[in-house]
Amino acid sequence: MNKEQTEVISQSVDLANTTIEAVEHIEKLLSEENIKKTLPLYEDIVRAYLMVEKSLDSVKSKVDISNVNEASADLEKALESTVVAYETEELHTIQSTITQTLRPSLENWRDEIKSIYDAHTKH
Repeated sequence: MNKEQTEVISQSVDLANTTIEAVEHIEKLLSEENIKKTLPLYEDIVRAYLMVEKSLDSVKSKVDISNVNEASADLEKALESTVVAYETEELHTIQSTITQTLRPSLENWRDEIKSIYDAHTKH
């Protein structure tokens, strides 16, 4: 993997970490019963996910990202479940979906991207 591809993966890890920070902030806002304030953050998470996926397309010919692809498929399902939860407008449903489905999926996705970075930067 060349320097540019390593940088793409590094930035992907950083952005994935940012999505987890956004989920933590969503959880805090939901604990204060501020559902509407969480929507822009959720949209940012979706945008970040799409940006990372697009970026990883540029390295997939040089690096095996099959584990990331599996984690991405799980994350897409979690993102869809979160939309369904938001549509209920029920605080408890949204909270449990974010805590029990979205956050673990994001963490797994981030960890899979990080494992690629770690595997290619250890010397």
